Formats: sequence, structure tokens, C-alpha cells
Amino acid sequence: MHARLGEHDAAVDTARRALALARSTRDQRTQAELLLTLGNALLRVDSLVEAERCFGEAYALCERLSYPMPRIRAGLKLAYVEVTTGRGVEAVRRARAMRDEAVVAGFTTLTEEADQILGPAVR
Repeated sequence: MHARLGEHDAAVDTARRALALARSTRDQRTQAELLLTLGNALLRVDSLVEAERCFGEAYALCERLSYPMPRIRAGLKLAYVEVTTGRGVEAVRRARAMRDEAVVAGFTTLTEEADQILGPAVR
């Protein structure tokens, strides 16, 4: 798909530049946050494959860093992309696991986000 012109493209470009800077300074927590930001910007321009790659990279990085909240956010974004691209079984499995972790950690907003992905029928 081609990207829409305008502010969304500017957001993608800005996020890419910020991520490059964070990588150059080796600030891994900032890298993880910026991968999420870039992934979200890519979703807004319908670049699902690249967004999924960013969310996957953020998830793996947060896993290595023991950085739970962003890791759960990245997992939920991966589930969203899986739903959007017709991989419902994978999405439900991932969203349920992320929801369970969010509940245990007391991350109410992330629990609610998981519920939106899962929908009332599959919780």
C-alpha cells in the first residue's frame, strides 16, 4: 500500500529519525518506546508489515530489558496487526496472554486495550 501524504508521513519520518538517534546513543529503553511510536505512525499510513516489524522488535527488546509495560503494549499492537491481517487465532492467543499479564501487573489501561482487541465474545 502506498502511504498517505501529509502529517502522518511527517510523523513516520520524525519517528525514524528519533529512533536512529536513540540507536546511536544505545539507549535501549528509548529505542523500545520509539519502536512503538514508529509502529503506531506506520499503522496510520497503512504500512502493516513494517508496523508489525517495529512492534515485534519492540517486544523482543522489552523482553530482554525486563521492561513489562512497553512489552505488553507491543504484544497488544502485534495482536491488533494480526487481527487486521486475518490471523485471528494468533491474535486471540497473544491478546489473552497480554491481558493476563496486564491484569497481574495492575495495568488497567492495557487490560482494557486487550479487551477491545478480544471483543466481548472471546474473553
